[in-house]
Amino acid sequence: MALFEKRKLVKLQPRENPLSNCSHNYKIACENCRRQSKHENYVAMLQKIIEEEYDEIMANTKLFSSRNKVMAEADLIAIKNGVVDIYEVKCSYRPTKAKKQLARLRRLLSQKYRVRNLYFFPGNMEQIILLNF
Repeated sequence: MALFEKRKLVKLQPRENPLSNCSHNYKIACENCRRQSKHENYVAMLQKIIEEEYDEIMANTKLFSSRNKVMAEADLIAIKNGVVDIYEVKCSYRPTKAKKQLARLRRLLSQKYRVRNLYFFPGNMEQIILLNF
């Protein structure tokens, strides 16, 4: 069974800080201290678009096996009335890769949850595509 990620901030020694302009001593940088990637911007954009339609939205969620091995990572998992929709974000139009990742996520999540729809969001096109397979 897959478990959802719980992020832990790991303290570093001040001299080991990988971000020269960051005043925090964490391995995972805070949002204010680092520049977001194009992919992260597209995930945030999609999250803002769909946030009114769902009860809960989880971004960049890792799915773990019972042995704590990362099985997959979902860009967005949206839940409404106990039903799950999965969104895969790509920076460019790559439906084959998105379809493969979404199939794996559906297989893993359907063991515990009811998965309704799988969506693909190519950020450069700014349109949500429903994948049927």
